[in-house]
Amino acid sequence: MVTLIIDKYKLELFTFEKMGSRSIESAVLGKVGMGGPEGYIVPNDEEYDEKIKIKNIEGGFYITGGIFDYRKYEGRLTEDYCDRRYKIEKKKLFKNHFHSSVKIKDRFWPEDYTQILVYRDPYKRLVSAYYWINNVYDINHKTKYFKSKKYKDLIFPKKETITEHRRCFKNFCRLYYVDRKISDGHLSAIWEQIPENYLNQVDYKINLENFNDDVVKILKKLKVDKDKIGKFSKYLDENQFHFKNKKSTQASYDLQRLTNDYYSYYARMPRKILNAINKFYEVDLNYTGIEKL
Repeated sequence: MVTLIIDKYKLELFTFEKMGSRSIESAVLGKVGMGGPEGYIVPNDEEYDEKIKIKNIEGGFYITGGIFDYRKYEGRLTEDYCDRRYKIEKKKLFKNHFHSSVKIKDRFWPEDYTQILVYRDPYKRLVSAYYWINNVYDINHKTKYFKSKKYKDLIFPKKETITEHRRCFKNFCRLYYVDRKISDGHLSAIWEQIPENYLNQVDYKINLENFNDDVVKILKKLKVDKDKIGKFSKYLDENQFHFKNKKSTQASYDLQRLTNDYYSYYARMPRKILNAINKFYEVDLNYTGIEKL
């Protein structure tokens, strides 16, 4: 999960892997294609931009030089900071370095800020995650958490046909959701559920597909400069086009979706697998009003 906080306008954005986190942050920076500021602050990098500055702050980073100056936090930390039990657990871990739960919550969950949760149809997100995992296969094959290596023949298409891609996607879903042969580990961030603690605390929940239009209405309510709104909207549209055409590819393989009809990947999928997927995403589906397959 990525949390972006724009203090000047008291705005907080919650995004997740495969829910537009790279696209939205790139737009905040006034850029296209990058998922964060790292490439813009490393001298000699081809994407280097001397205007972008990054500063370490407690628990995250403070980035300046884009359309908005913002704080960035990664991981599901904010969910813990909403939980009073976290105070006790944190005290045990850090002892003298402990901060009160009030200060922690104020820093990561400021009560007077407008908070927006960006969500995506879980069925579409799962298809994107499937391609992402296959495309980074040889990058991660030595790591302990990436256990799909031995299932490559089952989940990596041998033919560029939609029938073959559907078959392999079905195998992937069976291995993960039914047989539990593929572990969560680091890659769980790609398809994790929306944390339940968020659900009753955000001011707005916006479907990723409508984000570009809906967020502009909110920015106007917050009296954001018209010039900034215009630039942000422009880069949101450009990033949406960029990442839509990228189709979940990464640096190693170039396995791409063969259709933009995400739901077609679930055609003729056994009910047992669909039920397991529905159970996993039950909170997300109920919260967003997306009908179960």
